[in-house]
Amino acid sequence: MKKTIIFLFFLCIFQKNYAQKMPLILSERQRAEVIDRNLLERFDSLLPQLMRREGIDMWILISREYNEDPVMRTMLPA
Repeated sequence: MKKTIIFLFFLCIFQKNYAQKMPLILSERQRAEVIDRNLLERFDSLLPQLMRREGIDMWILISREYNEDPVMRTMLPA
């Protein structure tokens, strides 16, 4: 019981400090910029390393109209 109270106390303190530093809600345009920036970073740094490690030379993503692969949405800019 004592540990739980201490844990909740520290959780409240950290949550309050974190909430003061971060904006509550980003606008739609700001969210799109963040998503695009993260996507570009992953394509530039993470994807080439993974493809080299697994021996993949080319990645082809095929999409049909009205029958999109779920991966397609994660690879297009916002």
